[in-house]
Amino acid sequence: IQASENHLFRAVGRRQIFAGFLALYEVGKDNGNGKEQDTELPPLAVGDVLKLEKIEPSQHFTQPPPRFTESTLVKELEEKGIGRPSTYAAILSTIQEREYAELKEKKFFPTDLGELVTELLKKSFPDILDVSFTAQMEDNLDRVEEGKYDWQQLLKNFYQPFEKRLTAAVATMK
Repeated sequence: IQASENHLFRAVGRRQIFAGFLALYEVGKDNGNGKEQDTELPPLAVGDVLKLEKIEPSQHFTQPPPRFTESTLVKELEEKGIGRPSTYAAILSTIQEREYAELKEKKFFPTDLGELVTELLKKSFPDILDVSFTAQMEDNLDRVEEGKYDWQQLLKNFYQPFEKRLTAAVATMK
């Protein structure tokens, strides 16, 4: 809803197209809190002239994603194609043993060391710390195991650019 060149107002609400399971159960109405969760929007068409009834200023803050637990981290690794079931326990113990992260109240929190190491590695090896690189390497290693990819070629393709970055990192990294 454009009020002027300098102001933009927004109407927030919902319109139900099909009741589905809500015909029997609606969270905002059945949970006993007495407060409806969403406002029903009236039928609108492009070009309709609207009458402003009230403005309710509100401020919303973006919430960070929740901290990983052991199970949600494993699920994320699986979804991204990183590691194998046989390696997940080792990954979880390694990040704790090397003090990159610590488990508090069943949630992982990065340590100062973990944040510093991550920052330095991202600067020196951005391609290797990319999730897609790791997933692609896993796929390539599977192809080597199946005999569909030459392991020497895979190593050469990886190591030549890596060696250059490693030499630069040794010279510049604290």
